[in-house]
Amino acid sequence: MKLRRNNSEQREKRSRPASVDAVIDSLVSYVKGQLLRPLSGAGRWLVFGLAGGILVGGGVALGLLGVLRLLQSEFSGIAAEDSRLSWL
Repeated sequence: MKLRRNNSEQREKRSRPASVDAVIDSLVSYVKGQLLRPLSGAGRWLVFGLAGGILVGGGVALGLLGVLRLLQSEFSGIAAEDSRLSWL
């Protein structure tokens, strides 16, 4: 995709030597090839990472809830009448 240049950029281009234009063009193509194209594919990996993080977080929360329920059912000493840990 070739970028359109406005009139002031065209005037600057006319006043610059051809070697400077070649350097600028090669720099633009290098940036597109080495930075923009790889970053466009990174979006998919970010979505997978976010989905994986949400699933792992949900699994950890459910695991902790299961451990809490196990402690409540196995240790009957945690009751409202005889403990300060009734909120567990």
